[in-house]
Amino acid sequence: MAMFMQTAHSARITVGDESLYLWGFKVNRVKMVLTWLFTVFSFGIFRLLLYWYPKLRVKCTSSKCSLNIADGVLIQDEHMNLAFRPVRCMIAGAGLQPALPIPGFRMTDVSSLRYFTYKKLMHLWYPDEERFVPIDSLETDISFLRFHDMAANGLSKDEVRKRLTVYGKNLIEVKLKPIFVLLFLEFISPFYIFQLFSVSVWFTDEYEIYASVIVAMTVLSITLDVYQTRKQEKKLRSMVHSSAIVQVLREGSPPANICSEE
Repeated sequence: MAMFMQTAHSARITVGDESLYLWGFKVNRVKMVLTWLFTVFSFGIFRLLLYWYPKLRVKCTSSKCSLNIADGVLIQDEHMNLAFRPVRCMIAGAGLQPALPIPGFRMTDVSSLRYFTYKKLMHLWYPDEERFVPIDSLETDISFLRFHDMAANGLSKDEVRKRLTVYGKNLIEVKLKPIFVLLFLEFISPFYIFQLFSVSVWFTDEYEIYASVIVAMTVLSITLDVYQTRKQEKKLRSMVHSSAIVQVLREGSPPANICSEE
């Protein structure tokens, strides 16, 4: 069961035993220009600080606003971990018809659908209630009569298409990051940036041998970290990816065999 508490700018979402705190932000062009100017004049150091501190990055590029117009949300969990997620929007047109799940295991068409994704879980914006709702708390109170109706007729193709648009395919997709991205993310961590600064000082003071050893150890450490990360990503993807052939009912037609991902 999900619980919601919110004001115009912030909200608290409780799903089960976990709580998330949300704050709405909208990109401020003036702040964005100033941020890029500071980044250029500091040779990227300021941008690096913003990467290390997400809350500071949000304050330097965005302004507070109500959640109903926010184009990004700052999220804090119970362990004080911070993350910033963009609010995306599906707009009806060109064969795409967004829909919101409503009580009774039904979908209602909307002209646009705002949402953000956090830890691979989509949170939908309900404009009438002015709140974000995680999709795992939707359609929990379904009557047995509705199940009997579905067992007799199945879902229509239109409803299946709408549900695929909102919920996505029935799979957990683990994307592998490119090697150069993993290398870059490792390199810009505070520890390795400090190592880079230290090595530069040692080379300047003519400690070439000692500095060279540190460089070699750093390269080896980054390589091993990237190797372990890629290995864990592949292992996780192989564990969560599975599919099978299942039977479904569609619009009163005889049962059809399809892939479970669909």
